[in-house]
Amino acid sequence: MDDQSTDGSCDFLLGEDSPYRNVIVVRSPSRLGVSGARNFGAAHSRGEILVFSDAHVEVPRGWTKQVVEALAEPAVGAVVPAVTGLDDPDSAQGYGMRFSNETLDVEWLGKTGEKPYPVPLMCGCFMAVRREVFDELNGFDRGMALWGSEDLELSLHLWLRGYECLVLPQVTIAHRFTEAFQYPVNWEPLYNRLRVAVVHLGAERCFRVLSHSQSDAHIGFAWDHLVSSDVWARRNAIRLARRHDDDWYFQRFESSS
Repeated sequence: MDDQSTDGSCDFLLGEDSPYRNVIVVRSPSRLGVSGARNFGAAHSRGEILVFSDAHVEVPRGWTKQVVEALAEPAVGAVVPAVTGLDDPDSAQGYGMRFSNETLDVEWLGKTGEKPYPVPLMCGCFMAVRREVFDELNGFDRGMALWGSEDLELSLHLWLRGYECLVLPQVTIAHRFTEAFQYPVNWEPLYNRLRVAVVHLGAERCFRVLSHSQSDAHIGFAWDHLVSSDVWARRNAIRLARRHDDDWYFQRFESSS
């Protein structure tokens, strides 16, 4: 999936001489951002299992078997592997994530088991989901802007809809973490966090997120943009379809959230 890149990073996949000529490359008609690009790519795919991967990722041999087996359970909606640094393979590994403060920042979790087990949040750098579940949720939130929290939103949406999100501790992928974005990112991460709060959290938690975000320089623009969006319609639609509320979610992960 090429979301209007300009650096030629997809060129090696194209052409009759490419060893990857069986790979289908689709290009968005305009810049869509992470959520929009992944939805666009999913719409052009054919498999029963969708795997969303960042470009700078290395995977181990045999990873697909573990993913397919875990997703064969009807209660499981999506799975993620353990994650380590591509430039430092011996660095600490992350086994899923959890919310770390009132502004919906996150932190990595350590390993707590040898077999697949539930985690509060999945990292979006590499995740697999059954197509039927992805379609049931209408994919990633189309109202998300550019980058930020799309993986948290999908994790919450899955849990509150009644599906489990699992980490596969026996599978470790290596991801290159960069210190700076290769494109401008300004108000979008805050907007997306506020959107997650308004859509999925109750009034008290939502107010705490907004209150603790007041020091962000982009709060005014992000909030104004949010309240004039489709956020209220999405909030109402999701609440009609979900099986659990945010109180259930935080009680479910009381020891890790």
